[in-house]
Amino acid sequence: MTQELYDAANEISEGVNLSDKTVFLQGDSTNLSFPDNHFDGAVPVHVAMNVPEKATVYAEARRFLKPGARF
Repeated sequence: MTQELYDAANEISEGVNLSDKTVFLQGDSTNLSFPDNHFDGAVPVHVAMNVPEKATVYAEARRFLKPGARF
C-alpha cells in the first residue's frame, strides 16, 4: 500500500465515521509480522491481484488466520 492509498483509506474511513472501527497498516503482504492463528478474518481488497507471489500471500493469510476464519 502506497502512502497515498494509506492516507486515502484513513481519510475515507473518517469521512464515513468508521475510523473507530478500522485500522490500516502498511507492510509486505508476503511476510507479515502478525502471530500465527491471530485473526478471525481478513479481507484482501485490491491486494492479491497486485502481488506476483499470490501463493505466498494466501499461505501467509492461512498462517495468521485462526482455523475456520473467513478470507
